Amino acid sequence: MLFRANQEIRSTLRVADRRRRGRAADSFPYAYLDQLILELEELHLDGLTDLPAAYNFDVLALNEILPLTVKRPARWPRRIREAMDVCFDLQEQLLSIRSAAR
Repeated sequence: MLFRANQEIRSTLRVADRRRRGRAADSFPYAYLDQLILELEELHLDGLTDLPAAYNFDVLALNEILPLTVKRPARWPRRIREAMDVCFDLQEQLLSIRSAAR
């Protein structure tokens, strides 16, 4: 009886751990996009219109952290406002994936 209770507790802990890791994996790309949007907004408010070359690394990092089910743009726009729109679209896709999983 004690053995069975111990098995159930360990099983419940494994399921909770998998859920916790899944939520962390889902929220990191969203938070990364959120930070990128904030930085792009600051650049836009400073009067820049074109995406600086330094942001190519941030955009390339997105390809590594986004789930495969998220549709990425074939080419990232060069304008800051358009890049922000792409980031918002990616966040919407992440939210729809998250809500579908629930």
